[in-house]
Amino acid sequence: MNNIKLKQKVHSVAYDILKEKIYIAPVDMLMGIGVLSAKDYENWQFGRVPYLEKVCKTSLSKLALIIKGLRAFARQNHLKPS
Repeated sequence: MNNIKLKQKVHSVAYDILKEKIYIAPVDMLMGIGVLSAKDYENWQFGRVPYLEKVCKTSLSKLALIIKGLRAFARQNHLKPS
């Protein structure tokens, strides 16, 4: 997926997550985009994986782009960090 399509996907997934919940967690975004499976998230959560980036199915630069896109979406929609 190129960077432009990834940014569009981030905004689409963020909107979908907000329809279901009143907040967006970065891991929900990663799972929604498909770069993190629920099983891998659970393994990380319980300490079976040392760091989350290890099990994400994309590069670190794409992960950074996803998080930046989430931050931009939050700013545009006046969401506040908790």
